[in-house]
Amino acid sequence: MQWSNGFKISGAIATSSGICYFLKKHFNCVRASEFDNANNDNAGLNGQSELKLKHIQVYFRHGARTPIHVIPSLGEVSYSENDILGDVTKTLFDIKVVDLDAGGEPEVSPIQRSYEKRRLKGGGLPGSLTCYGQEQMFDLGRSMRQDYASFLPREFDPDDIYVRSTNIHRTIASLRCVLAGLYGSEELNAKGPVTIPVSRTQSEILFPNSHNCPVVRQINHASMIHFDDIPGFKEDRKKLENILGIDSEHGSRKLNFIFIRDDIVARVTHGYPMPDIIKPFLDMIEKNAIKMMYYAFCGQSEAQRKVGLRLTTGLAVGANLDRMEEAVQGKRKHKMCLYSTHDSTLVALLASFDIFDHTWPPFAADLRLELYEDSNGKHWVKVLYCGKEQITRGNTKVLVPYEEFKENMKPMTIEKKEYDEICKSKILEEIANALLVHEKDEVEDEEDKEDSDKPAGM
Repeated sequence: MQWSNGFKISGAIATSSGICYFLKKHFNCVRASEFDNANNDNAGLNGQSELKLKHIQVYFRHGARTPIHVIPSLGEVSYSENDILGDVTKTLFDIKVVDLDAGGEPEVSPIQRSYEKRRLKGGGLPGSLTCYGQEQMFDLGRSMRQDYASFLPREFDPDDIYVRSTNIHRTIASLRCVLAGLYGSEELNAKGPVTIPVSRTQSEILFPNSHNCPVVRQINHASMIHFDDIPGFKEDRKKLENILGIDSEHGSRKLNFIFIRDDIVARVTHGYPMPDIIKPFLDMIEKNAIKMMYYAFCGQSEAQRKVGLRLTTGLAVGANLDRMEEAVQGKRKHKMCLYSTHDSTLVALLASFDIFDHTWPPFAADLRLELYEDSNGKHWVKVLYCGKEQITRGNTKVLVPYEEFKENMKPMTIEKKEYDEICKSKILEEIANALLVHEKDEVEDEEDKEDSDKPAGM
């Protein structure tokens, strides 16, 4: 078994240049920053030495995990608790997970409970952070330590860093690993339990929330359940089902491109060979899966997109701008905010910032919002995705005056009152009756209901 572009690849597929290209293109986050910048006081400033870094917010996807969905006709592989799963010692320190809304120990989320209904071959739970995933997140923490060596003190202080995770075991564990890479487990243990706040599912803003917004659920449902309505999908689905021996016309569930991608990515990431039968269809699966994901959170038309993006990310983006404003005004003590999230979060956020390139966010992908101050007291913003500088919505340059950045992103935000009003409205019927035609008199089975309630990819 060997390592290729950060992924553990079995010899069976490492010899195929086409497959390795596919993995690098779709599954890996190649960062622009390098470890040899560790001693550079201006690492991350890219020549803007007159600027002083003032505040950072980082969203990241969790590390590599076991599959949430498996395709039995591909032949299941083993995810053993004694092999692929288990804790990586260097990432361990005392943490205390608390309910952000009510305090105390949080309840298990409905999404996490859905994973616990079954076991994978080998005994592992679906959607669990693996040993390799922990290593990825530890390395992300190390890269942040090196990128911000002169900005963030080496001693852990909760007044310096705000942390937040969704209430899913893999994101909580991923945040633990990032912090271990950023500070070291000994330093974190010396300071006592580190508190990790999580929100209840009904009030979560760190992923597109179909649990508390019927409009978001309708958009998600149209993509996840009625994907045959998307041009070209039905033909591709039937072709793939025929190859895999799936008969969806007589009892089997229709093949979902996101689900088969999930199975493929998990097995390849953890060193299992990719089934030969699927190799000719990788690009087709990837193209259709990412289109489904995008449509699930952003809608299938421009009119839906204007509504969908504000509902899926507007509260989070608004909170980001508020934290920036507090930093500008000198009212925010935290130097850095870390948000441990999902691919669904990043897809919607990247679309909101108008930097989504229709490539699936890989494990450990990160989106950074950096706030700077110049010698005249003027503030600037830079956005990076996987270490690469981005030109965001409404802008023509990477480094943007804070006021312009805020003005350009303001239309993508939403206040809670308006959010609640739109979620209770019939707005989709007004802008896209066709989207809802299939819902008339529809009776969902248990699996369809679960897939509609969970954000695509989760």
